Amino acid sequence: EYFDKILFINRDERPDRLEHAHAEFDRLGIKNYERVSGFTVCEPGYNTPNGHFGCTAAHRLALDLVCHFRWKRTLIFEDDFKARYDDVEQRFKDMTGSIPEWDMLYLGGHYGAAPASRINEHVIKPTSMLTTSSYAVTRDLARIMAPYIHSGHQIDGLLSGFIVKCRAYIIQPRLFG
Repeated sequence: EYFDKILFINRDERPDRLEHAHAEFDRLGIKNYERVSGFTVCEPGYNTPNGHFGCTAAHRLALDLVCHFRWKRTLIFEDDFKARYDDVEQRFKDMTGSIPEWDMLYLGGHYGAAPASRINEHVIKPTSMLTTSSYAVTRDLARIMAPYIHSGHQIDGLLSGFIVKCRAYIIQPRLFG
């Protein structure tokens, strides 16, 4: 109910991860989600796939969908996400009152650098993140970010460039890994 849409990214070549994602959603009782087809992309000039190119392209597509359909708040998962608790939904509901207005909200992840500050018991202001397995974005930020999300760069680094410029937070405890 908190998010307008839940998306998850999955490449056609990874039915094992598709199965995993469906099982995680079922286990958590999450039914309103949609799959975004991931990409297998070769780096220009090379014939071997580059996972970073495809991953970045899939996240760009997810951001474009957020903008196109004008979803106010969208939660985006990669297909290898794993809930750290069985009661994720209740834990998140218990935290929502302490989450300030946000543009980007990580529900899991690893710091790329020391955090900027602790906002309260459940919210930290990061300076960079190394994981994109579970984050939410607003339509307004997706519209700003999408043109800057392009191949040749890892999605984590591209998103981290926006973390310091917007109201980006990570919740504690992290709900997904």
